[in-house]
Amino acid sequence: KNGNLITGIETVKFYQTKKTVSAKHDDQGNRYYDNFNTAMQVENSENVQFYHKSKLVPGAEKMPFPIVFSFLDGVFSQLGGSVSGWGWQEEPSVLYAQSGIGAAPVICYESLWGDWIGQQVKQGAQFIAIITNDGWWGNTSGKDQHALYAKLRAIETHRDIAQSANTGISCFINQRGDITQRTKWWTRTAIKSDIHLNDEITFYVKNGDLIAKFFSILSILLALVIPYNTFIKKKKSEETLG
Repeated sequence: KNGNLITGIETVKFYQTKKTVSAKHDDQGNRYYDNFNTAMQVENSENVQFYHKSKLVPGAEKMPFPIVFSFLDGVFSQLGGSVSGWGWQEEPSVLYAQSGIGAAPVICYESLWGDWIGQQVKQGAQFIAIITNDGWWGNTSGKDQHALYAKLRAIETHRDIAQSANTGISCFINQRGDITQRTKWWTRTAIKSDIHLNDEITFYVKNGDLIAKFFSILSILLALVIPYNTFIKKKKSEETLG
């Protein structure tokens, strides 16, 4: 009562023509369709919103040249995907409650993309909701790393995070990146916490991965300049000896 539910579901969209690159043909219905890994927010019958996962896992959810790699379909189906791939949403979006509260929906692997989540914050997200299925990690460090990535997103954006991880580590994280509550791995349980909303736009949200981009460009320049200087010095040395 008087609450919103944000959960993960698989959705399907049908088309009369092949409207997207990922659309598959339905031989029985003579139509095309896309499967989506979707976050759904339900407030009431008049406010149901969807966000389709945009950052797809390479291989498991999105494979280039599906005809060439069709023989791998059996392998990827065990990981929750297929060679033909899932559909995706081109732009980030925010799930809004009727009260005006905005949640940034983040599905699984998307929590690695700080700049993408920053765009959702720019659109008005006041907290971040991460939903993920971590069962395929098994009892490895992957499930723990997923929770640590969420801490980084909280620090970058100054947003509280609620992470619901099916078979993984569910947790609440404050705007400083502190995990205030967490569950054990592969444990049936429930946790509850207040979410503190924030409208602040941080330097990172405003500028994105500016520092990373700067050093990437610098690394490329150094990779070009250093061999060139070495070549010039070697050539001059040979001319001097000659």
